[in-house]
Amino acid sequence: MNQGKGPHHLFILVGKAETAKFTMIKEERQLKVAVQKATSDVHAAQDTLADLRQTRYQLQKVADTKKSKKTKPLPPIPPTKISKTTRVEEDPRHTLLDLNLKECHISGTDYGIVTLATTVTHNFEELEKLKAGQFFKLPKAKKLVAKDIAWKTGQIQLQQRLQRTKVKVRGA
Repeated sequence: MNQGKGPHHLFILVGKAETAKFTMIKEERQLKVAVQKATSDVHAAQDTLADLRQTRYQLQKVADTKKSKKTKPLPPIPPTKISKTTRVEEDPRHTLLDLNLKECHISGTDYGIVTLATTVTHNFEELEKLKAGQFFKLPKAKKLVAKDIAWKTGQIQLQQRLQRTKVKVRGA
């Protein structure tokens, strides 16, 4: 019988190809299992390190509290004087108000999704009415949207000028 000819020979070749394919799939699965085991080992080591860091932090915290009792207290922070135009972004406990409160306005900003910011200003008389439970008319809210920022930074004017230049170049 000829080994190179006939349908029986094709069946043997297909069988060998399928066996090789199954062997490759088996090896691939074994490699995936090995990768999963290595990953779980890494995670276990990271968990152990995290526990050790937490323990070290707690011990260091206890040691620092023992040391801090022996150190001298820091001198108090000198207060900041606020005038009409001063903007303060520090601890309000260390500020002195040297203002006429009837001239002051307080503003609050609400950052939103549709409008970038909505701001409403109040004076101290309105706040006192609010504390007393009285009603009063609120001032109109000032809204800031992206188009306002684009206009004030000159982005819109720049885009218009570029569009005019583009039209001139195409027409020439």
